[in-house]
Amino acid sequence: MKTAFIYSDEFARFDYGAGHPLKPFRLKLTYELINACGLLAPRDPRLVESPVAQPEDLLTWHAREYIDILKAADGGEYVADAGAFGLGPGDNPIFPGMFAWSRLVAGASLKAADLVDNNEAAIAFNIAGGLHHAHASRASGFCYINDPVLAIKSLVARGRRVAYIDIDAHHGDGVQEAFFGTDRVLTISLHETGQSLFPGSGFEHETGEAAGRGYSVNVPLPPET
Repeated sequence: MKTAFIYSDEFARFDYGAGHPLKPFRLKLTYELINACGLLAPRDPRLVESPVAQPEDLLTWHAREYIDILKAADGGEYVADAGAFGLGPGDNPIFPGMFAWSRLVAGASLKAADLVDNNEAAIAFNIAGGLHHAHASRASGFCYINDPVLAIKSLVARGRRVAYIDIDAHHGDGVQEAFFGTDRVLTISLHETGQSLFPGSGFEHETGEAAGRGYSVNVPLPPET
């Protein structure tokens, strides 16, 4: 199989709330457009159902107390100390299924990494993935669980060295943070300069530390590049 498309109809059932710019339902619309264009045949083997990431997967990067808070808030109600973990009104709302959504997206990226590493696919695409702002103990920028970090860590655990290339308009700060001190992962981020855009990081001098010096590459660009 040359390409694997990781998807689940479950993606569309989650909702960040009225007025929030991230709309998971758009993923279902995109999938329907792909089908309408004839890019996937019925029962196409390239279509892979997204699994759900397990707690032990999440804990390879995220702190246990943070995962416990996400789990406690999954019903959509505010829980004590949630604000200390970046949860609440604004970018990272508490909504029903917040933790389930995050586990599903992370599971899709872990599956993508597994398919490629096992030579079951040359390319694997998680349509919902790339939630690169989540930190080890804090939600940030619409992101609760950092699926790129978990996928990369799963590959590093198998002895792989990984090149991560991020072309989002925003700096991939969570991924850089995770691998800033290692030479097992090269992170490259092309983004609008942090002088004018969230998250305010990703400058040229951020090149890594200790064994990771030189393995963090940032290309901050002027607005509207």
